[in-house]
Amino acid sequence: MANHDASMITIHADLQGLDFLIGTLHRLRQLVSEGECEDRRLYCDDAFGAELSSTLLQSEAETKIVEHVRIYGWTHEWAIKHKLLPRHA
Repeated sequence: MANHDASMITIHADLQGLDFLIGTLHRLRQLVSEGECEDRRLYCDDAFGAELSSTLLQSEAETKIVEHVRIYGWTHEWAIKHKLLPRHA
């Protein structure tokens, strides 16, 4: 979920969801440790997937459904090449 201007994302998860997220991050970490730069995409049911839900809390803090989350795993060199870090970092 996101707030009204999408400056904040909130994640709600049950035990199964946390295990899925941890597993996804663990796989990305393993790939980066092997020098591979990959990404994993998570979608809600309404947008080609089933990893994310499409329900909102009744709260002013969450007003938008995020339908697609893309998590990158990158090496230091990849980050410099794609200008996420300065060359001297």
